[in-house]
Amino acid sequence: MNKVRLGDMLTFQRGYDLTHMQMKGGKIPVVGSSEIIGWHDEVKVKSPVLLIGRSGTVGRPQFYETDVWAHNTTLFVSDFHGNNPKFCFYFLKNLNLEDYANSSGVPTLNRNFIHPLIVNFPDIETQTVIARVLSSLDDKIELNNKINIALEDLARTIYEYWFVQNAEKTWEKKKIGEIAETGSGGTPLSSNKEYYENGNIAWINSSELNSGYILNAKNFITEKGLNCSNAKFFPVNSILIALYGATAGKVSLLTIPATTNQAICAVMPFSQLHILYLKFYLSNLYNYFISASSGSARDNLSQNLVRNLIITLPPNDNLDKFNKIVAPLICKIIKNRQESANLAQLRDFLLPLLMNGQVTVDEAQDEPTMIPLKSFADSDSKYQTWKEQIGLAARGDIDEKTLRNIYEAIDENDR
Repeated sequence: MNKVRLGDMLTFQRGYDLTHMQMKGGKIPVVGSSEIIGWHDEVKVKSPVLLIGRSGTVGRPQFYETDVWAHNTTLFVSDFHGNNPKFCFYFLKNLNLEDYANSSGVPTLNRNFIHPLIVNFPDIETQTVIARVLSSLDDKIELNNKINIALEDLARTIYEYWFVQNAEKTWEKKKIGEIAETGSGGTPLSSNKEYYENGNIAWINSSELNSGYILNAKNFITEKGLNCSNAKFFPVNSILIALYGATAGKVSLLTIPATTNQAICAVMPFSQLHILYLKFYLSNLYNYFISASSGSARDNLSQNLVRNLIITLPPNDNLDKFNKIVAPLICKIIKNRQESANLAQLRDFLLPLLMNGQVTVDEAQDEPTMIPLKSFADSDSKYQTWKEQIGLAARGDIDEKTLRNIYEAIDENDR
C-alpha cells in the first residue's frame, strides 16, 4: 500500500447543469446524486463511469458501464490515472465521503475537499484482484435479481391469465374476514430503552412493505416491549398491507414470524390454499386502496376496510393447481433474496478489510462462505434461455412438466 493524495489517483469533476424540463428523453441516463433521474440524447461522460453525490445524497459512489449524462448534483471521475475503475468504486465506498461535506446550509461535497485526502492505494495488480473478488459477489447478486424479475413476471402472468382474464361468474364471492383472520400491531414507547435495547423480536414498520416479501427486519423489540404495547406476533405466510404513510396500499408476504406496528394490517388465511392467491389478489388492489383512502397523507385505510373486502374465490381445484406451479417460483425468489442478502453482508464485511490490508486477497478467496471467483457469463446466457421459455407461459404454451424443467435448470445454477 502506498500513501498518496486521492486527487493524484482520481481526478473529480463537477457534473453538468440540466433541468428536468431540458431532459429530452432518449437512451442516455441522466444520473443524479443517488440514482438515474431522467433520460437524454446526449452523452457527457463515457463509460466506465464512476461518480459520487455532490449535493443531495452526498458522497455515495455509483458505477455505470454505460455512457451517461452526469448531473450537476454529482462529481464524476474524469481521469482514473491508470487505476482499475471498479476497484476505485469499492475504494470510494469505504471512504465515507459524506463526512467531508460542507455543513453550512445545504450539505455539499466540493472536490477541493477530497482531492488532498491522504489515502492508502495498492498497486494495479492488487486492485484488479480485489475488484474481481468483490465484483464476483455483486455479479451473483445481480444475476439473482434478474432471475427473480423473470420469476415474478411468470407468477403474476399465471395469476392474471387464470384468475382475472378467465374468471367465471359462477365463482364464489366472500369477504376477506370469512376466509382469513386479520390483525394489526402496535409500537412500544420509543423513549423506553428497555423496549428496544438488545431486542430479538422482529418488528416490521410500514416503510418496509415496498418489498413484496419480508425476509428480515430492520428493527427489533424486547419481550418487555411486546408485552407493554399493542404489538403482536404474526406467523409466517401472513399477508401484510400498509394502511397509511408513504407505502399505503403496498402488500408483502411475511416469511418470518414477526410483530408489526399499527400502520400494518395482517391477513392470515385460514386455508393454505388461499395464501398465494390472496397475496396476488390484494397486490392488484393497490390503486383501489389508494382511491379508498382520503387526505393528502393517504391515511384512511383500515383493518375494517380490508376485512370487509368482497373477493372472488376460485374452486379449490384451480387454487391447488395454481399453488403447485407458483409456489416453487415464490420459494426460489425467497431463496435467491436470502442468498443475495448473505452475499451482500459478506461483501460489506470484506470491503474494509481488503481496503485496509487487514485481509489479503488470498485470505478472502479462502473465506469458507466465499463463492468461486468466476465469470457469470455462462449463467447469464442460461438466464436468457430461461427468460425466453418463461415468456411463453403468457400465451399458455408451457405445461407443468416444462415449468418443472425450468425450475430444475434454475436450481442447477445454485450447485
